[in-house]
Amino acid sequence: MTKLSFYKRTFLQNISILLTLTSLSGCVPQGNDLVTTSLGKILGNNNNTVRTFRGVRFANPPVGELRWAPPEPLSKWSGTQEALVNGAGCVQGGIPTDVFSGDEDCLFLNIWAPSEPGIYPVMVWFHGGGLLQGSGSGVQYSGKQLASNNDVIVVNVNSRLSFLGFVATRQLSEESEYGGSGNQGFLDQVEALKWVQQEISNFGGDPDNVTIFGESGGAISVCSLLASPLSDGLFTKAIMQSGSCRMVRTPNLSGGEAKGNALFAKLGCDTASNPLACARALPAADIVKAVDIKINELFVEHPDDWAYYPTSNIDGYFLPEHPITLLKKGVKPEVSLLLGTNKDEGTMFVGLRDHSNNEASYLDYLSTFYGDMASQFSQIYPFADYPNAGHAAAALAGDGFMDCPSREMGNIMSQTGHSVFMYQFTQDVSSFTTDVILELQRGENTPPWGTYHTAEIPYVFGIQSVLGYVNNPERLNTQNIMMRYWTNFAHTGNPNNVDLPLWPAYSATQTDYIHLGGDFDTATNLKPTRCDFWINNFFANGNW
Repeated sequence: MTKLSFYKRTFLQNISILLTLTSLSGCVPQGNDLVTTSLGKILGNNNNTVRTFRGVRFANPPVGELRWAPPEPLSKWSGTQEALVNGAGCVQGGIPTDVFSGDEDCLFLNIWAPSEPGIYPVMVWFHGGGLLQGSGSGVQYSGKQLASNNDVIVVNVNSRLSFLGFVATRQLSEESEYGGSGNQGFLDQVEALKWVQQEISNFGGDPDNVTIFGESGGAISVCSLLASPLSDGLFTKAIMQSGSCRMVRTPNLSGGEAKGNALFAKLGCDTASNPLACARALPAADIVKAVDIKINELFVEHPDDWAYYPTSNIDGYFLPEHPITLLKKGVKPEVSLLLGTNKDEGTMFVGLRDHSNNEASYLDYLSTFYGDMASQFSQIYPFADYPNAGHAAAALAGDGFMDCPSREMGNIMSQTGHSVFMYQFTQDVSSFTTDVILELQRGENTPPWGTYHTAEIPYVFGIQSVLGYVNNPERLNTQNIMMRYWTNFAHTGNPNNVDLPLWPAYSATQTDYIHLGGDFDTATNLKPTRCDFWINNFFANGNW
């Protein structure tokens, strides 16, 4: 890629981020909704349609001696805490991002609840961004429409990210009560779910009917929470959109600690008499500078070349074993699962790179990403079956990161007695803005974006987005049906209703799934040859 095209794409990506923020208002609402919790009073806003509470703390700030420590529960306070504006997003581990001023003091959540008094199911959202970036306060995740039109309470959560949220070292393990470390971001999420159990009834929520849901990095979180024993009893339903435990590596404790030691070396603390104290004394801005995050690395660089690749960690506490191993043993028998992917998941993961148009370069690409298994991948995804290497790479990325891990997850959960519903989002989402913003960024020899990664989010939340305009009757119908499926599932553990297209249950032996979009038809046996290879060969050999 030339420097000119690189900077052009970077500029355009930042422009797209600015555009997604245009609906944010600088006005602070007048608080008129006072709630008394077990910890103290919280002042929010009620516009007679939806009650909103923004920037609600669920744990103490993870700063100073609490940097890289498990979250510390809140103590009671006197007086009233205002919850009228969003709290800070967490320090970002990747750019570009829509969080322009991340802060370590970021353990906040937002709440949207119907204005009408009642006892409502609760939907707790974990945002996307690959555990690197993002915030629960992103305008694209507003819970206003879900809460006001579908009788649910929506709670969006911030949790620590990247090099502040997924760090293990020997000193951290020795300091902990359980002899392990890492997974701080996931522990934040557990603390948020404990807060929901303790406090959400004060806002009209039913703590016995909690659904966790998330997309991409948020789906990694949902999968990990499903596997972890620490979250037992904290939710009864789970939704995974475009992601699974396979999207993130999970080293053992010694491997995680080695990664943390390398981070401390970047910070110049590896030779200090007390490396942990040295690293905790650094301002967060100095850590960001030392890590040296590369622009666009998420979709352009190999993960091994990222400034800091966040991983879950087998810490003997949050994850006693690999999450897939835990899931196969059987977890949380009461939890129902809804999961799926978008039709063209892989385009976003390869579309910003330039790709070759010859087979030799394609084989080099396979070797870079799949090592000794490259020749096997070339047989499952032969170059001759695709217009060029970019199309083949998109198929690989979509299957390997999304479709086949989701199918594996559906198999595991159904085989261990869970109710499972699977989808593929197929709605056409193209628009003039999409064409302008995304098409100009597409690398050479890559496929059109299609129904890309993240495209379902405006349809789940009932909003408009620059990268997902819901602007014609077909799209509005898809949005309406999807919102009802998601909230039906939150109410009952089943997305179906008598006036909606039938969504059949999924199992490893009856592999039915629904197409979300168009006629909402059903299909079976998603990508059998490819997914059998990924699940039974690649994943089974300990990869990812």
